[in-house]
Amino acid sequence: MHIKESIPLSKYSRLINSGCVVLVSMRLKEKLNIVTIAWHAPVSKNPPLLAICVARSHFSSELITESKEFVVNIPSSELIDEVKLCGSFSGRDRDKFKEAKLNTLDAEKVSAPLIKECIAHIECKVGNIYEIGDHNLFVGEVLSASANPGLFDGEFLLIDKKTAHTVNHLGVNKYIIAKEITSI
Repeated sequence: MHIKESIPLSKYSRLINSGCVVLVSMRLKEKLNIVTIAWHAPVSKNPPLLAICVARSHFSSELITESKEFVVNIPSSELIDEVKLCGSFSGRDRDKFKEAKLNTLDAEKVSAPLIKECIAHIECKVGNIYEIGDHNLFVGEVLSASANPGLFDGEFLLIDKKTAHTVNHLGVNKYIIAKEITSI
């Protein structure tokens, strides 16, 4: 009989990789904020729905709950320092856009800003909020999606160009950078 090594339950999520790290931006009145998120997933094609999970205690959770919208911004590996910075402190009393030196662009469908330096963006209106453990699961209806010219081939976000390597978070300060697409 093969016996597996036990993993502490507090570390279970490090056994799976949910995809690229994203920077979620939001706005409530004049207050802008960014949160680094690794827990996200598309949950429906028709209608297009996307879910993000944010700790209920985080300022970002409060802003999204009140504003009922958010933008998922996909950073390239060139923004790894900014990704880390935006996930390292609360935006309640500090301006993450200013400290990370990130710029905003107006979104098409929501008041939350796009992050100019990111390679792609998904604008969402919150449909449902579920309290799940210590997190809020926000299910957003996708209202608009965009990418830098030439990075979306009609089927996939291309990650084989230098400026489009996505970043996956493994936990703590460990990341994987995606460098190529392969077919099998």
